[in-house]
Amino acid sequence: GDRIVVFTEKTGSRTRLAGIIVEMKRAGSRRVPLVALTDRLAGYFVLVVLALSLGAYLYAWDLGPHVAMERMVSMLVITCPCALGLATPLAISTALGRAARRGFIIKGGGVFEALSGIGAHGARPLLVFDKTGTLTAGEMRLTSWHGARAERGWVRAMERSSEHPVALALLEGIDPKEERGAPGSVREYAGEGLEGKFAGAQVLLGSPDFLSRRGVQINSAFSSVIDSEASLGRSIVVVARKGIARAVAAVGDRLRPEARGSLALLRSRGFRTALLSGDHSRVVSGVAEELGGFLEVKGGISPEGKLRYIEDKARTGPVIMVGDGINDAPALAAASVGIAVKGGAEASLRAADVYCRREGLKPVIELIDHSIGVLRTVRLGVGVSLFYNVVGATLAFNGLVGPLTAAVLMPCSSLTVLALAAGSRSFR
Repeated sequence: GDRIVVFTEKTGSRTRLAGIIVEMKRAGSRRVPLVALTDRLAGYFVLVVLALSLGAYLYAWDLGPHVAMERMVSMLVITCPCALGLATPLAISTALGRAARRGFIIKGGGVFEALSGIGAHGARPLLVFDKTGTLTAGEMRLTSWHGARAERGWVRAMERSSEHPVALALLEGIDPKEERGAPGSVREYAGEGLEGKFAGAQVLLGSPDFLSRRGVQINSAFSSVIDSEASLGRSIVVVARKGIARAVAAVGDRLRPEARGSLALLRSRGFRTALLSGDHSRVVSGVAEELGGFLEVKGGISPEGKLRYIEDKARTGPVIMVGDGINDAPALAAASVGIAVKGGAEASLRAADVYCRREGLKPVIELIDHSIGVLRTVRLGVGVSLFYNVVGATLAFNGLVGPLTAAVLMPCSSLTVLALAAGSRSFR
């Protein structure tokens, strides 16, 4: 029987999975700015509580040492910095776990803070998109057919002998039921086109220049179609039989169906948008023309060029980069928030702040919306904790709560913060 030979290049700690885990642990060890802030706040809180406890003891001294000691103990017991310290990391860790289940691998909680705070100080954030795999499907497809449909059968029969991406797109775009009989012979001209014979009749298909060199006359109607499709960056295939052009096929990378609506939604929320791509400028301009509304459009730009662009824009305001985790690695790393929606997870996690297992723009909108929800939960948890401690300290200072009651009430703030994190709707 057939054999399958598998080569193992790396094992154990050298595998890609191990590398991803290391990167995530390294990212997880970094302190989120908001966590660092609440930790400092908790430290000051402890000093304030100690000072208030001593104050409560001195204040009640005239009522007797026993009463003074009770009030001081009540103050120390009921005021608990645990909830204040737990509010932020608990909400963030819960959100990170839920996000992973929804297809988002996020380096750390700082992403939530960055995305929720973007544009908060009046600066309109800039969303920079790579084209392929983000705004487009990332695969060649037959986008349009002009001319006699009967010619599709000849095209499919001939393209079966080619492995060219355009040939594969035509094979997928034409129904197998339309295919004519097998050609008597097929000759492929690399990068130009194909020549076949069907029952003695010559069939040519390929670029307009290729057919023109073979003496095929292309009428004005087809010429107009060719110019129109080429302006959109499509690859053109002309079909000629018996020396006469009979059809024109356009092959290209189709826009994602949700791209236009998603961009409109992001712009309505105040985001500016730009399009960068390494593809030919004419192709990129065609995509930008179809979608509209881009602040800047740059084609034929190298990864280094993207990096320079992001660094330049980041000097004047927040920049979110959405692109491929491999080709756009430098730009993703330089952006305020880098979001990889395609490419290898290992490269994406090394370069970007977020790796989305789903492609397109909907995950980007979802990520931004849920990040706002995460920070809302964090602030609510911190607020509840502070409110509890202020009320509890006031009651204990005035002798309205004894040590036993304080011990019973003390876990309430932590349980409340836990309930808020568990009940949050973020990334559900």
